Amino acid sequence: MEVDEEMVVDEDIVFLIHYGEQTIRLELPAQERVESVKIHLMRKTGLLKAEMELLGWDIPDNVSDDVTFADLGISKEYHLVLRALNGADPDGERISVVYHLQVNDVENDEIYNLFFNGMQTVREVKQHVTQLCPIPFERQHWEGWPWPVDDDALLFNIGLKTPRHELQISRTRNVVRSPTSNDRSRSAGRNEPDHSYDMDEDDLDDDAIEISPPVPQRGSLLPNALLPPAEAIALFELNFEKRYGHNHVQFFKGSIREAMSFAFDRPVPDVIRTLLINSVRGEAQKGILSPSSQRQLFAIYLHNEKSFPVNIFVSQVLQNPVLIDRFRDHAVFWPWDVTLPESRATVQGELAEVIGEQAVIPLVTTRPDSFPILLICGKTKGSVDVLRVLDGTKSFTDVLDALELAGEIHRRNQENELAEQQTRERNRLVVEEQNQAYQASLVADQAKAEAKRAVEDQKRREEENVQEAIRQRALRQEEARAQLPEEPAQGSSDSITAVRLRTPDGRSLTRRFASSDPLQYLFRFAHANGYPEDEFNLVCSYPRKELGSLDKQKSFKELGLTQQIAIFVEEH
Repeated sequence: MEVDEEMVVDEDIVFLIHYGEQTIRLELPAQERVESVKIHLMRKTGLLKAEMELLGWDIPDNVSDDVTFADLGISKEYHLVLRALNGADPDGERISVVYHLQVNDVENDEIYNLFFNGMQTVREVKQHVTQLCPIPFERQHWEGWPWPVDDDALLFNIGLKTPRHELQISRTRNVVRSPTSNDRSRSAGRNEPDHSYDMDEDDLDDDAIEISPPVPQRGSLLPNALLPPAEAIALFELNFEKRYGHNHVQFFKGSIREAMSFAFDRPVPDVIRTLLINSVRGEAQKGILSPSSQRQLFAIYLHNEKSFPVNIFVSQVLQNPVLIDRFRDHAVFWPWDVTLPESRATVQGELAEVIGEQAVIPLVTTRPDSFPILLICGKTKGSVDVLRVLDGTKSFTDVLDALELAGEIHRRNQENELAEQQTRERNRLVVEEQNQAYQASLVADQAKAEAKRAVEDQKRREEENVQEAIRQRALRQEEARAQLPEEPAQGSSDSITAVRLRTPDGRSLTRRFASSDPLQYLFRFAHANGYPEDEFNLVCSYPRKELGSLDKQKSFKELGLTQQIAIFVEEH
């Protein structure tokens, strides 16, 4: 039994409050009001004040929250029973009440500690015990039930003691026989007791006795594991609600892979995306809209109907309004029943495939009497991690603490992943800017290189043109030189014209021509020395006369150019 202690200054009265399998110890001053008890219990149980009923006060009337302990005249140590109410569900009060049944098996010298909620029946208790001891249902002899009690009566209605009710079971030799209508009428007519349950087995003929059909034992909530995932979970929920009521955490109807995808990879709805885009900008927008920011926790619940703590776990955890809200807002809850071997094998294979061995280990290592199992998972950097593992022995507070701790780890991982995403995005932008600058620089360098090549090509072409012009000039010079006749020897001055060319650079070029040679030979001579006719003029100084204007086919003699003449070479 857990004892949860809280130290309060000026303690006068010790309250031992029995709630399910827990005993909560409070020490409060005598001048405190009843309301202060509920305030402390809110933090310890997660229940709201309106959902609490404290039973066990010495006075018969309802105790007001405003009454002080001193006014009630209670003793220093006071025992109370906390009953959890649920105003949203007509059966919530009955479901929230948890009964601790301590069953003494006299035949096998065993003590069974069982926990059931108020909506379960006496028959279910007896059926559950058949799974723990070898006494069949029809041979069970019970002591300790409030009398009279019917097997179909709800535990909430039969007056069980809290926080613990003791029962004793043994084997009876009497055979249960279904009485006939005549038996009932005779017994009623004579006002005699009905002895149909008192006959010894040895006194009865096998053909004469009629054994009542055995009541079906509590079986799996999922008797057919081969159904499609959505139908399997729908069947689980249907059987769960028949057994425990409609108030429970919301179950995801689909495969474990679909549930995990819904928790971790759910896209942002278009409407929300539009609102976010309009409200934030830059990296904040990218962070909010990133997949990691939308992730929830993923809870996997593995139920086993044959486990002792399953009833208390369902009532304290799965049906607790605080945890119902927490799971609805922060997690996707996927259930499965592992009571049957085939169902257990199915989910074991899926856990190994979807999450890995870390999810399989709790399933195979948890003791059968410690089920159910609750795995709380989160996703970080593409991998799924099991953040917390809770078995059926854990209380509401344990699950709430584990859920909050897993949520904190999950949020911290999300923040780290988001920070890494933002860092990668910033680095990407820097690299992109660097690449753009590099590309711009590369384009500029290429343009400069192209311009330089163009200039060089132009210069080369110009040089080639110059060289070609020089070559052509030299070629024409050679052609002009080749077309000159041989220079006549010195002879009669009447037949020779001696020419002295004065070039622009101050040189003097002399040559003799026959007086009968045409003037054209003089231009060829000038050309052969680098002064073509199209660039230079040949001019007589006195009287000034441009020879280019004369008929070049006429001879020197015909043009009056005889003996010695001086010619100046001038540029056009």
